[in-house]
Amino acid sequence: MIPGVNMGFENANKLVKIAKSLDCKINVIPLNTEFFGWRRPTREEIAEFIALLEPAGVPILNRRSPGKDIFGACGMLASKS
Repeated sequence: MIPGVNMGFENANKLVKIAKSLDCKINVIPLNTEFFGWRRPTREEIAEFIALLEPAGVPILNRRSPGKDIFGACGMLASKS
């Protein structure tokens, strides 16, 4: 998820429509690091986006990054230098 890029009401509606057509769950994955002026969403922004998805009844998994503090997420080791 990238604030201002793909976390709006329209994005949520499109995502729900796709998820329902595929009968699948939605993994909510925040941007791991900052690139090109993009930033990681705050916890509040993530909660707001999930709140847009929840009424549709599609299963949602909020993915967290437990290795963030040690640059343990995919791609983070390369971006540390």
